[in-house]
Amino acid sequence: LPGKALSLGSDMLEALAAKDRIRDARRIAAVVIANRVHNDKLAQRHFELIEKQDGQENWFAQICNLAKLSATTITAPALTDYEKYRQFTKGHVLNHRAGWGEGLVTEFREDTCEIVIDFSSGRAREMPLHAAIESLQTLPSDDLRSMRILRPEELERLAKESPSVL
Repeated sequence: LPGKALSLGSDMLEALAAKDRIRDARRIAAVVIANRVHNDKLAQRHFELIEKQDGQENWFAQICNLAKLSATTITAPALTDYEKYRQFTKGHVLNHRAGWGEGLVTEFREDTCEIVIDFSSGRAREMPLHAAIESLQTLPSDDLRSMRILRPEELERLAKESPSVL
């Protein structure tokens, strides 16, 4: 069964990448790698997709360094950590469990390795990346709290059309 998962995952990854659906291809690779059914070729391909999509971002080197990921160090834990730490960059929603609630990362300051988070309470906070990773949890884009920030019109539509889904 792991061989089949690897084969199907690799085929799907390549089909998505060929259609320039890099984000989806990376998701497939991340799932296969997280379930430990990957090989070196798939891990290398995942890293290539990461470089293609994120390589020009101002945070790329910092996140790679934090995850211990490089062209010469492509391991499953490094790839998994990279995908986790990447969620602490601009455009992602984080949740502070101790009371600040959810907020949107609006800036990554490369020179100080800090992020700026606009919390839904109206307060913006600057926070060192390491502190954010330790004290905040990432929220998937389909979480209701994320939708409230990223796609409020879709959340409102769902509330009207399919309230039982919510």
